[in-house]
Amino acid sequence: MFTAVANTVLNLAPNETVMVADEPATIVTSRVLGDHTFALVVLPAETPADTELSINETPFIVTHPPYGF
Repeated sequence: MFTAVANTVLNLAPNETVMVADEPATIVTSRVLGDHTFALVVLPAETPADTELSINETPFIVTHPPYGF
């Protein structure tokens, strides 16, 4: 599970399946803070932090997981 942030406001639902780099992924939860959307997303464990990805065609940046590796 990774944290991802977008510089826009999105309405993502828990358990929603989204497309990440042409692969399905699952939104665990998301929150809008100001003009940013933060989401916990289930991604492959080998996904590096700072990866740029697209969730439903909206650019997101993967940040370091809050629980560390």
